[in-house]
Amino acid sequence: MKNKSWISFFLVICFILNLLLTYLLIDARALYNLYQQFTNIDQQTKLIDENHPSETNYYRTVEPTMDQVLAPCQIIVNQEGQLYWLPQHILEELLKDVFNQPFVEITQKQARIDAIELNEHLSKNHVQFIFPNKMPLAFFANWVKIPIDTNHQFAINRIVLSRGKDHKVYLVDSINKAYLEGKYDPQKMSDEFLRRVDKTLDQAVMVDEYAINRDSVYLPKQHLTSPSQVYTLEKIPENLFINPVFKGENFDITESQEEHTRLYHNYNKNLMIDDNTNILIMSQNENYNNQMTQKDLYDINLETKIKESLKVLKNFEYWRQGLRVFSENQHQIVYRRYLGGLPIFPQGDHVDYGAVKISLTNHVKRINLNQLQLPILTLGVNVDDQSRPIDIETGAEIQALLDKAGLKFSQFNQIVLGFEWQANMENFKKVELVPKWFFIVGNRVYSIDQIKNGFVREDLAKKPSETDSVN
Repeated sequence: MKNKSWISFFLVICFILNLLLTYLLIDARALYNLYQQFTNIDQQTKLIDENHPSETNYYRTVEPTMDQVLAPCQIIVNQEGQLYWLPQHILEELLKDVFNQPFVEITQKQARIDAIELNEHLSKNHVQFIFPNKMPLAFFANWVKIPIDTNHQFAINRIVLSRGKDHKVYLVDSINKAYLEGKYDPQKMSDEFLRRVDKTLDQAVMVDEYAINRDSVYLPKQHLTSPSQVYTLEKIPENLFINPVFKGENFDITESQEEHTRLYHNYNKNLMIDDNTNILIMSQNENYNNQMTQKDLYDINLETKIKESLKVLKNFEYWRQGLRVFSENQHQIVYRRYLGGLPIFPQGDHVDYGAVKISLTNHVKRINLNQLQLPILTLGVNVDDQSRPIDIETGAEIQALLDKAGLKFSQFNQIVLGFEWQANMENFKKVELVPKWFFIVGNRVYSIDQIKNGFVREDLAKKPSETDSVN
């Protein structure tokens, strides 16, 4: 019986082999492919790597520097009493030539507070660099030689270059009408640079100065038209965020079909991605947080806050069109995404795809990332033929709109031209960014459309004013 069983088993094996060899003889290509799979694996892998770059190679995080996130947002030129606003693309070009080495030497070590004298300086021919935020003098060490006995914490938001032969410079806190005086090196800040500024005046926009809350803004005199920008959208693959968060640690995944969210988590880290908004929220809870109270948290100075948050951006942010510090408070710093030198804001109360919010903790002088809120959408290809012309209001038109709405310039801390990210994205396939004016009160941002429809007046009446919170 045993011999018959072995014979049957042997006949079955022979039958299967016969079928396989018959198939391979008929299809020589199959035989060749089988051979390739066993003898040419290395070449196949190399060929795939060359022709199909991995996600890691295609998507690269940005590495912004402190100079870039604190860069000026506007150049104003006073030429014989007429004020000009240089286009943003010219600003970007000039910055490469100006802020690459220290060119200012401070000659007045104590700040002077004198609004009348400051206005007199600003009434003369000058080139003025305006920054989006007031920052301590220490942050401008790459541009300004700061004497040891000068107050490094004196905060400025403007650098004014006089066109006089004395090469005077004024480092200005325009909110408190204070300034330090210095001079610029004509070899490092050459006449050639100033000539380039003069050559661009035919492309510049004539502006008037308007007083706002404790400061001033420059708004166009003539009617302007600017095109909207239409881009395809790209979603950064979420697997690219997992390693920077967990760094090889084990984690679990919890998915909510109702809320359209996924939560990657372990004992002290959470990474949540919302498919409805394409917003990532990462939080980190050290073990000591369970027993930690507000008294255990130390304040974080602005320099440390920026340096530590830049490390976070280098791990998580893929936006390549520019970032700048927008606001900061006790433990949080908010960066705003830029496009073409202009900040991006949301449409009304829709999701803010222009903001990156980073919260830090300082426990026993140990700085940690507490929470990151980040849009995972970035811009793809510019669809130029789908843009449309947009009218930009003049200063006089804005004045008339405010009067009609029962509002005043003095109620706003800042008025800026920016892009509004439109809420309709065709299922996150493309976005239109519309240029328009935005009005800032503390940390609240309103569009000019909200001025027109009465929302701003109602909102300011309901909420306590943050106007005087600017230092």
